Amino acid sequence: MANNNHINMLFHAYQSGSLIVHSTIAVNINAAKSLNYQTMTSALMFPIKGEATIQLDNQSLLAKPGKMIYIPYATNIKISVLSKENFSYINIFHQLIKRPLFEMEISNIFDEAYKLLIELVRLSKSTESKKLLQENIQTEKLFTLLQSQKKDLPICDYTIVKDLIHYINNHYHEDFNLEKLATLANVEKSKISYLFKKYTDKRPINYLIDYRLKIALELLETTDLLICEIAERVGYKDHFYFSRLFKKHIGICPSAVRLRSPNR
Repeated sequence: MANNNHINMLFHAYQSGSLIVHSTIAVNINAAKSLNYQTMTSALMFPIKGEATIQLDNQSLLAKPGKMIYIPYATNIKISVLSKENFSYINIFHQLIKRPLFEMEISNIFDEAYKLLIELVRLSKSTESKKLLQENIQTEKLFTLLQSQKKDLPICDYTIVKDLIHYINNHYHEDFNLEKLATLANVEKSKISYLFKKYTDKRPINYLIDYRLKIALELLETTDLLICEIAERVGYKDHFYFSRLFKKHIGICPSAVRLRSPNR
């Protein structure tokens, strides 16, 4: 079964924005067959039909419907089908610091999770203009559903980070520095930076930038606001600096987002 700390870290990483979903795919392996490969990115595996063993180094888990399995990146993995029927699963590939192989029981919510996963697979193949926004909505629903299975997430000092994340998410357009956050939390600046890195894998300023750009991306795709207006809304008075920062972190410039989203 899963180590509680691993599950806690997974949920906290998603809530903080440090778990970034890349794509969702459906995979099918024929009965009595096996699949060997080296993982290129981390994945959340959701078995849909059949049974298989997942072997990774000296660890082995039974994969079957009703479980979620965390697959770490840069690891040799072997999937061996045990059942007489094909083994089918859905992988959500994401970016997250490396964690050990672990599993989580989700049998109570499997039917609801399955519907969300199928929609994520469809969206991953889609070319519709609001694809990213819809993927974010469906992913949020899935993680909310998964977290309902884990109501007790006690991690020492996480409350400090959680409260600051909530504050940043509601005041991201304001000026921020480490001293202000330390004052709000009533702790030393060095501890704020340490705790943010521990629970989100980001420093506070990096979390703020990522959150601002996430909001900016949604505004670019869903509104007709000028780029300079969006820059100011998310906390950047200099829209040239905003555009450079956006391209550095998102990979394309704001105007290119507009060009690929003609049906806002």
